[in-house]
Amino acid sequence: MLMMKTLAVFISFTGAVLLITGMPGLSGQSMSTGQPPFSVPEYSYKVVHAYPHDTSAFTQGLVY
Repeated sequence: MLMMKTLAVFISFTGAVLLITGMPGLSGQSMSTGQPPFSVPEYSYKVVHAYPHDTSAFTQGLVY
């Protein structure tokens, strides 16, 4: 009975590894071109205004 469970775990683990490594979309690259299948947009920021504040006053460990 224990051998059957061990064999079932081994087969399912091996199948999962083969399934994940065999899919081109999950590795982040296309099989035909070697390039990523999509591009990630890059965002930037612009400081519009800076407000005066007390630099010695802070809250350490504030969780938002």
